[in-house]
Amino acid sequence: MTLGITLSPLPPGYTTQRSIGGRAWPSVIFHTVEYEKAFLLWANSTLGLLCHWWQASKQHSGRGSITLTALPRFVVYDFRQLTKDQLKTAAAKFDEFLERPLRPFNEIAKDTNRHELDRTVLIDIFQMDKSFIDEDGAIPLLRRKLAHEPSIKGSKGAVRTSKRKRSTNSETAPIA
Repeated sequence: MTLGITLSPLPPGYTTQRSIGGRAWPSVIFHTVEYEKAFLLWANSTLGLLCHWWQASKQHSGRGSITLTALPRFVVYDFRQLTKDQLKTAAAKFDEFLERPLRPFNEIAKDTNRHELDRTVLIDIFQMDKSFIDEDGAIPLLRRKLAHEPSIKGSKGAVRTSKRKRSTNSETAPIA
């Protein structure tokens, strides 16, 4: 039995029930649970979210979706390149992350669970150099940049700039 995975304006989701997709929820099917779990970890990591955002149709600010016609060209890591040990690690790590909440994409820079997910994917599974996830490394920098990207941020957390400064002149009453 395979897991259900769907792509949408959201990162890929997980269900223990078989599922089908429509135009807004294309289904991705792998032939083993280990590949599905590795894919789900990667897809919800900073690099996976970057790939989704980069390739998604962004007709509305702060949203992006992958259509059925775009799915065959969707750039994704080739999980067939992972060793059996890497797939085993991915499956075990997936089970650890299953119940951890992840913040919305626009809050990626302050999502500590996603930071740990990046560490798991890049270091524990892909066995990359730890410098990528160091505080001054490439991944934290990418998270900060993505969090400020207007097409990701949308209108969420917009700073209001219409506040008037109070007058320092004692003859002029401050504007309330």
